[in-house]
Amino acid sequence: MSSLPEKADKYIKTVTLKDGSQAIVRQIRGGDERALLSMFASLSPETVYNRFFKLRRPFTLEEVSKMVYIKAEEEFALVASPTTPSELSIIADARYFVEDNIRAEISIVVQDKWQLKGLGTAMLNYLINIGKENGIREYFVYVLSDNAVMIHVAKKLGFTLRSQSYGISRLDLKVE
Repeated sequence: MSSLPEKADKYIKTVTLKDGSQAIVRQIRGGDERALLSMFASLSPETVYNRFFKLRRPFTLEEVSKMVYIKAEEEFALVASPTTPSELSIIADARYFVEDNIRAEISIVVQDKWQLKGLGTAMLNYLINIGKENGIREYFVYVLSDNAVMIHVAKKLGFTLRSQSYGISRLDLKVE
């Protein structure tokens, strides 16, 4: 288990959101467990459902630790933090899960108060570019078919609808 701390500073950038606020987007690293747990605990039931496709019991510290200490060849994760004082030090989590050497599934969750500001779009765009550096050429995302915001974000980034079944849409993206 490693979160590649020696590479963590390589992937860091500040993004300006639609409302003028800023967030720092960086690779997840050891020590983020409690902040990530707090972010997940603060999510509305609707946001939890949109991300996990079910209402679930609260995460445990052990579960979140597994989301922090990941194997680079299997997964890559970014988190976002506000640049101004906030009750949460992590406000979003975006990651890809490598299916094979060139294909990966993407997931993202943005804390409710930070949604609709462009943070998710910025993080996914950055994540895709990082994946491209790491040899990923195809991405896919599963989204609840009634999650219009996420479908809009995916299409804005170039994803196309591949399939819809049982209320779940799959969108795909190929990059060069």
